[in-house]
Amino acid sequence: MAEWFYTDSWNRQYGPVEDAVLLDLNESGSIRADTSVWKEGMPAWQPFIDVATEVFDRDEDGNPAD
Repeated sequence: MAEWFYTDSWNRQYGPVEDAVLLDLNESGSIRADTSVWKEGMPAWQPFIDVATEVFDRDEDGNPAD
């Protein structure tokens, strides 16, 4: 299972957290679409929305895709 890291609005890094925790943080509003996330194997930090649609099958707002 992937271990994700994420940043807050002051660019402080948090993690590692598993996929499910990252999704829970998004659903609670702690992680937004523009929050930077990273996991091992990624070349750089990316906005959550970029990985949410690919990895987690989420829409542009980070909600589960229909």
